[in-house]
Amino acid sequence: MSTEHFTAKPPQPLPRSWLGRNWWFVPVSLLGLILLAGGLGYLYVQSLKQTEPYQNALAEVKKSPQAMQKLGDSIEDATWIPQGSIEIKDDDRGEAKYHFDVKGPKGTGRVSTHSRKIDGKWGLLELTVTLLNDEKIDVMKDVKLPEDGGAPKFDPGKQPESKSDGLQPPGKIDIKIPGLPETK
Repeated sequence: MSTEHFTAKPPQPLPRSWLGRNWWFVPVSLLGLILLAGGLGYLYVQSLKQTEPYQNALAEVKKSPQAMQKLGDSIEDATWIPQGSIEIKDDDRGEAKYHFDVKGPKGTGRVSTHSRKIDGKWGLLELTVTLLNDEKIDVMKDVKLPEDGGAPKFDPGKQPESKSDGLQPPGKIDIKIPGLPETK
């Protein structure tokens, strides 16, 4: 009987997993997602601040003698993230409500505005500035409407103008579905 001696090799470590070799991928991916979300949030906020109703309200507050008396001559937007909403229907109707902060050399205030778009024109319905001491300034008293009155008056009974492109609706359409009885 022959005896062979086997020399045992020390156990080899298991190969490391992909994640073990590329551990840096997780923090870099998370950082990338955070930056992407932040960038999209910034673009959204900037798009809200660039809307016509927001810009109109800010311009009127900057021109208001009452606001300038309480806040100072150089009033500016002090909001990083405005609150509010805007809804536009058919490019000629819409509504916007915003709340944002303004500041001047003499103090700060919170602007509340409500605008409506009718027949493609934005008009202010409400524009107030609330100061830190809860004093309210009605900026609408200072707003000068354009000669045409700004946005047309709201008429709930008025039918919207049709935007016909010359196409007529189709006549009767018969659709036959296999397996269902026909109706007449």
